[in-house]
Amino acid sequence: MEYSADLKIPSSDSEKLIKSISVDDLNTNRAKVKFSKDKNIIIIRITSGDIVMLRATMNTVLRHISVSEKLLLG
Repeated sequence: MEYSADLKIPSSDSEKLIKSISVDDLNTNRAKVKFSKDKNIIIIRITSGDIVMLRATMNTVLRHISVSEKLLLG
């Protein structure tokens, strides 16, 4: 079974934030992360074969976003 989660995060500078987050390779053999944007909204799609890894990857991505926002956007 494949699990997935879509995160939509508003940002005043979505392009810069995506570049900052995607520097780290968040893809593993158990989870995949894809970034896209729609105007000022960052769309993050996380897929995984097991729900525990999905949750762990979501937490990691959200932590990266939090740190990047603080550093880049003040």
